[in-house]
Amino acid sequence: MRYSVQYQETTGEWVIFDSQIFTMVGRCRTEEEGMLEALCLDERDRVNSIDNSYPKHRQMA
Repeated sequence: MRYSVQYQETTGEWVIFDSQIFTMVGRCRTEEEGMLEALCLDERDRVNSIDNSYPKHRQMA
């Protein structure tokens, strides 16, 4: 999984980190909210990589 969710003691927030570019990409109130957001980000990346892997002339409209 590209994204991780970690609790920040100083702010009391759950944050989402991108492990490929080592940066914070979001904040959430609960761990569950963070995990759902991380899963959505992973799915978006997966779909984008599939869409970009096909030649444009072979993609259907």
